[in-house]
Amino acid sequence: MAVDEHQLLIRHAETWAAAKKRQLDASVLAQVLELRDRYEDLRYGSWPGGSAEQLLLRTWPAYGPPPPDVAVLGDTLDTFWGFMRATGRMASGSATPAELRKEAKRCLAKLPAAYADPANHSQGRVFKDFGADIGIDLEGAADVDDLQARLSQVMAAWNALPIAERTRRMPDPSPKSVRGREMTAMAGEMLAGDPDEEWDEEVPELRSGDPAVTAPQVRAAPYVLACLALADWVGEGREVTQAGVLRPAVAREAYRDLGLAEWDIRYDDARWGEERYPDDPAVHAVVVENLANAWRSAGDCLALDRLWTAVVATGLVDVGSRRATRSADRPTENEHWVLLGITLVLSLLDRLDEWHTDPLVGFMLSAHVAGGRYPLAAAYEWWDTRCPPPLRDLESIDWRGRLDAMLFHFADCALWWIEEDHYELTDFGHDFLVVYCAMLEQQMQDAEG
Repeated sequence: MAVDEHQLLIRHAETWAAAKKRQLDASVLAQVLELRDRYEDLRYGSWPGGSAEQLLLRTWPAYGPPPPDVAVLGDTLDTFWGFMRATGRMASGSATPAELRKEAKRCLAKLPAAYADPANHSQGRVFKDFGADIGIDLEGAADVDDLQARLSQVMAAWNALPIAERTRRMPDPSPKSVRGREMTAMAGEMLAGDPDEEWDEEVPELRSGDPAVTAPQVRAAPYVLACLALADWVGEGREVTQAGVLRPAVAREAYRDLGLAEWDIRYDDARWGEERYPDDPAVHAVVVENLANAWRSAGDCLALDRLWTAVVATGLVDVGSRRATRSADRPTENEHWVLLGITLVLSLLDRLDEWHTDPLVGFMLSAHVAGGRYPLAAAYEWWDTRCPPPLRDLESIDWRGRLDAMLFHFADCALWWIEEDHYELTDFGHDFLVVYCAMLEQQMQDAEG
């Protein structure tokens, strides 16, 4: 529900509360609905068990304004849940008002402390509070241009802070989505490594590199830049479907504005092994329009969804029940940029199927064993040896095409550079390989145990 749509529901709730002589503060209810709409993946009528705790001890401390009097908030929620159940607006699967009341009572006592604890703050809230501290109100901007100007002022002041002060104010740089948190935590642990770990004697030791060298490679990676551009394009809000992807009309706008047809054209060329479209501006315009209308759902547009999946997983974009918004969060330290880059690439791995990703680790390990640089022809020979003998003579099996597809899908991730007939792992590629190999090893241990 958009903010304007909340008003009708609030008026109906006020009328019901007055008739039942129940307490309900309209401004408090508006805050509740806005927070859930923007930051929780639940419809306004869905209140399953645990949702009161999610609102009061996680969403509100992370993103909300200073909470109102807890008694007023408790009465408002209690009345609202009663109104929703009595008028048939409560979604199936929701807890009863009594169950929600009991859950809220327990959480309301903890809300002030949770709100004050920096460990619970989103980076967006930290950034907004910092702006308020220096006299710049990000909530009171007159228009988009004014907001951008204020954001630039706040960012300049933030970057001028000593590193220790920035770390104190923003202690948790990790993404806020569940999947993003899991991947970032895993990446951080694996980059730290175990000094006593034993590696295969035939594989040189894998160790993470210097973030001061790796971070600039991450920041310059076309895939990372495209993800950041999409997050910036989402900005203050874009409409999404119940599935959590951009609505088709909005997705087509993003597709055109961000020039994603160029990726689709290169993808077609890679799949067919030749340039399929003539270098003619008039033809190009028609091709772009056709590509923009070749899918019905944003999730079916790989050029867009490979970016969307990543920005949502890493918390660069927050998806609510109706709208997605850009997070103000951006890494400030080299180590955090490296973690963001690794998590974005892991998200791309999640999005693609095994046909496109299977050769990745062997391809990168081949270069690592050779000292970082390896002939492309040798990589193809290695991949040919992986083809099961019964399949080698079947013309219908495009075995080499799998390696070509992997090379295309990760070409813009800055994991390696290709020069003529050789490829060379980047420092970022080495860091990613540390994490990816450790993940695979952990998965094998989990399967055995």
